[in-house]
Amino acid sequence: MKKRVQSSLTTTPFKIWLQRQRKVLKRAGAGFWKNARPFLTPKYWIVYFIAFCIGFYLWGPGHGWQNLRFRSIHQAGKDPAQATETLQLQLKQLKMELQSVQQPSKALLFDTTTFGRPALGQIIRGFDWVQSGKSWRIHNGVDIGVPPGSDIIAAAAGTIAEVKTDEVGDYIVTINHGGGWQSSYGNLAKVMVAEGQPIIKGVILGISSAKGCDPVTPCFHFAIYHDQQAVDPEKIISGMQAE
Repeated sequence: MKKRVQSSLTTTPFKIWLQRQRKVLKRAGAGFWKNARPFLTPKYWIVYFIAFCIGFYLWGPGHGWQNLRFRSIHQAGKDPAQATETLQLQLKQLKMELQSVQQPSKALLFDTTTFGRPALGQIIRGFDWVQSGKSWRIHNGVDIGVPPGSDIIAAAAGTIAEVKTDEVGDYIVTINHGGGWQSSYGNLAKVMVAEGQPIIKGVILGISSAKGCDPVTPCFHFAIYHDQQAVDPEKIISGMQAE
């Protein structure tokens, strides 16, 4: 009997305190609801919706302030890795252009009067418009008639830019002379130079092919380009006019 009375005496103050706290919380909740009720009316719903959208856009999945700097990249349809690689390539190209401006190349001083004939022979087709089927095209060089196996020499000093084959298996050699000038030698049966090789004027590039560029007379094709535009060799090389 004593234990029950003692237990009742020890728990009664706690129950009283708990009941008081419930009343306090109930009054606080009623007050909060009374004060918050005006802000739950439909006229405030649009404000809450806009705030939710802004928060989701800034801090939702796939967004956040840490991704703002990449937003323009995502809008362009590129990922950061590709954009970084593109910027590095552009920076490298700008550095090369800056170096070319600061250190002018000696090739810019190339004198076109140093061009000479690449072979002895009659010009059988000049720099002119020719008919190809039902259409017309520009013949971007001259065809020089030479016996098969004739030596074809470099018209001017430079560097071998390209050695390739055409559709019939003959070789085409292109020389870069600098300053935007290039010369091309086609219809070669054999070449004696390699890409990247520096050469001087008169070096034998190869020998002419028996196939040639004319169905009747064996010949080889010679062309000159400036800034990738074909130039009439007869206007560059003195004494090369067609006979």
